[in-house]
Amino acid sequence: MHSTGAGRAKLQQSLKPVRQENDADDTLDKLTAIYAAGYARATGHPVARITAWMKSETWLSATEALDLRFVDGIETAAAPQMVARHDYSKFRAAPAQLLQMALNNGWGTASLTSEQEQTKF
Repeated sequence: MHSTGAGRAKLQQSLKPVRQENDADDTLDKLTAIYAAGYARATGHPVARITAWMKSETWLSATEALDLRFVDGIETAAAPQMVARHDYSKFRAAPAQLLQMALNNGWGTASLTSEQEQTKF
């Protein structure tokens, strides 16, 4: 059985999203490696540890970031600073406070998971 030109084109077209997804995955993997190497140089943590934190979407408080050498210091403002308007429900591991703020302000559509509900405020 021979493949026709039209059949081949149709097959190639149907595989296009798969190739695009693979290209996107490759790009994200490259970016992860670049950022992890930079964070490792700056903090002294091994690249593998940084990569694991990135893959698990680790969120740090200012104090945690200082303790882990991601920042050099913490500045205190006279008044609390506004958090960026964003749908934090897009993240798998967003802190409950950010997710709740997004929901309260109409920035997100998801609801808190039971684990997030337990750690809220």
